Amino acid sequence: MSEPNYCIYEFGPFRIDTVKCVLLRHGEVVSLSLKVFEILLVLVEHRGQLLEKDELLRQVWPNTIVEENNLARSISALRKALDEQPNEHRYILTVPGRGYRFVASVREIEPDAAALRQATPDLLIDHPADSAQSTNGAAF
Repeated sequence: MSEPNYCIYEFGPFRIDTVKCVLLRHGEVVSLSLKVFEILLVLVEHRGQLLEKDELLRQVWPNTIVEENNLARSISALRKALDEQPNEHRYILTVPGRGYRFVASVREIEPDAAALRQATPDLLIDHPADSAQSTNGAAF
């Protein structure tokens, strides 16, 4: 993914910090692999829109050949992290054979300049470009 604009998204009990690449639930960090986080961010940025599977694959794994089952496993991991039960669709709606839509109401917060300066040191965190490992070792 390209260098993000600093924005904070909130939905339900969750908050996404686009610079720190972190998902928080009630202020606590939710462990996600970088690719699962990127899928969430793409879905939230295009909330309400159907994102075709091929488009998600292009945005999250550019210039890489990735099978569709990697996307399905990553979506499953994301749903688990969001505590979304099967067939619940509070956050992610699957359109069979086509793609996914983020359906929750999202609030976008533009941080002030002080918050941006404070976040800048965290940009030094090294995320491997091809990170496909979550913190528990499962590949996605």
